[in-house]
Amino acid sequence: MQRFDHESLTLALQRHPTAHFEVDPQGKVWFTNDALAQLVGRWCHDLRGRDWRDLLRPSARSSAPRIPVEGAARFRDAAGEPIPVDLRVFDLDWTEEGWTLVAIRDARVEAELRASLARRTESLREVAGALPGALFQYELHPDGSDRVTYVSTGCRDLWEVEAEDVEEDAGILWEMIDPDDVDPMRASIEESGRTLADWFHEWRITTPSGAHKWLQATGVPHRAEGGAILWNTFIVDVTDRRREEARQRRIEAELREARQLEALGRIAAGVAHDFNNVLTVIGGFAQSAIEEAAEGTSLHDDLSELAAAARRSAGLTRQLLSFVRHEPSKVVRFDVNERLGEVERLLGRLVGAAVSLEFEFADSCPAVRMDPVHLDQVVTNLVLNARDALEKGGRITLGTAVTLGNDGTPGVLITVSDTGHGMDEETLGQAFQPFFSTKDSEAGTGLGLATVQRIVTECHGHVRIDSTPGEGTTVKVWLPEASDTPAPEAASPEPAPAPVPSSVGTILVIEDERPIRTLLRRALQRAGYDVRTAADGEEGLAAARELGDRLSLVISDVVLPERSGPDVVAAIFELRRVPALFITGYIGDEHLGARIMELDVPILRKPFSMSTLLEVALRQLTSGKESTTTS
Repeated sequence: MQRFDHESLTLALQRHPTAHFEVDPQGKVWFTNDALAQLVGRWCHDLRGRDWRDLLRPSARSSAPRIPVEGAARFRDAAGEPIPVDLRVFDLDWTEEGWTLVAIRDARVEAELRASLARRTESLREVAGALPGALFQYELHPDGSDRVTYVSTGCRDLWEVEAEDVEEDAGILWEMIDPDDVDPMRASIEESGRTLADWFHEWRITTPSGAHKWLQATGVPHRAEGGAILWNTFIVDVTDRRREEARQRRIEAELREARQLEALGRIAAGVAHDFNNVLTVIGGFAQSAIEEAAEGTSLHDDLSELAAAARRSAGLTRQLLSFVRHEPSKVVRFDVNERLGEVERLLGRLVGAAVSLEFEFADSCPAVRMDPVHLDQVVTNLVLNARDALEKGGRITLGTAVTLGNDGTPGVLITVSDTGHGMDEETLGQAFQPFFSTKDSEAGTGLGLATVQRIVTECHGHVRIDSTPGEGTTVKVWLPEASDTPAPEAASPEPAPAPVPSSVGTILVIEDERPIRTLLRRALQRAGYDVRTAADGEEGLAAARELGDRLSLVISDVVLPERSGPDVVAAIFELRRVPALFITGYIGDEHLGARIMELDVPILRKPFSMSTLLEVALRQLTSGKESTTTS
């Protein structure tokens, strides 16, 4: 029975994929299978009855034991080349002869598998290192302790630390997280670990070099041994995306503000139109009353003050329209100190009671040449920026000085200083960029300093900012001195209106505001003109048809009920081309402006003095038409 079992064993091993051979108690080989022949060559079949040590290399035979033992050995192939093998020995004590069965494993296969695994691991590491981020394995234990079990080399780019340091101490990464983001970070990890839901989170860090970054993690959790949760995670730097999103939010805020300003502008323009009508009436009747009051009397003085107040108010409406871009720029020569003195009270209201606003003006400054409203915009923007830098109150100083520009040109230096928190070099480098702002998205759009720089550059000036964190900021605006010579002031009162030409017929005034119609009619009649008035366009057109050849000049408001002034004048031109003049508080419609340009009719902007009206009217009557705008 035993003999039969041994034969069955050898028969089964003959085609076994693992190499085998059998030796007797003297170490002689009595069986080899096909797998051994494949390993060392067919010559092994000639070993029957020979010492098993003939399988070994000659140099190893003398030291080898008579009976094989488990462990590493070095066989030889038919060419004598070494073959590293591992031996497993089984005593066949159930056989009569006491034979030993030896199983052989080719060590080269395992070595190749290990090398292949190492190559694949290295390839995966290279792929992981080439990714725009870091592969990350994070483990959280039930007791709250955590560790990083693996992180790819991308951690150097993200956190500026080596992977080995992170794997030794995960606290390195926690220390970099923005303090405001630590608790939300822990909460998101705990929620993902509790539900085993995919983890997605974004947070801020500050690296050892001081760089501020936004990171984004996407992880898949699963339970590990001992109840721990292991996340396989991919982390990327999303700082550029976050900055772009912030820039887009600023742009959207600016668009919202632009829409709001447009709506405000329409309202302001409408208010200015009505206000200019009122000022025209006040100023016109005041001037008319001045002419009748005795000079040197208190009544004459009071009326003069009233007329001056109307002129100053006209400047205010022009500022309002300029700020909302419904009034063209008007470049003039003016004194900076005087202009800043006019806005002093307004600036005081803007900064509030918690801020001390001080003024340090030079005794005298050279005149500059620009739109005065633009200077108001520059100073207002700078003062508001300074106010916003004073979180808990402080001092703002607005000053002027006479100094030379970078090229030696004389000019005026306007400085706005504050005692606020100041700016670092990085912030200073971006201060003039459009849409850059140190305020949150609800507080500013980042256009203030960009607007200041644009205005000053257009005036051939320059702007500089001096600032130190914790020590405040000073903005210096230099403007060149006006190169033209101011015209001498008139030493005598306005000359009397020129006499009315004998050939002049009737002047038609079309104005829907009754007080203005009355004022214009009186002024023109006092100057000797025959005047016809109309309250709207249809009435004016009917009057023009009735007057026929007697019509010498049409004076029409631009904005009229039901039918605009340009439409009425165009209809009159179809009857007969006569001199015309438009009067208006503002032109809020681009189509109206284009229509006026097509008609080639001058515009007299309200409020205006009656002497200006008479002068322009006479010019129109004597020249036939005038294609300029009068203000």
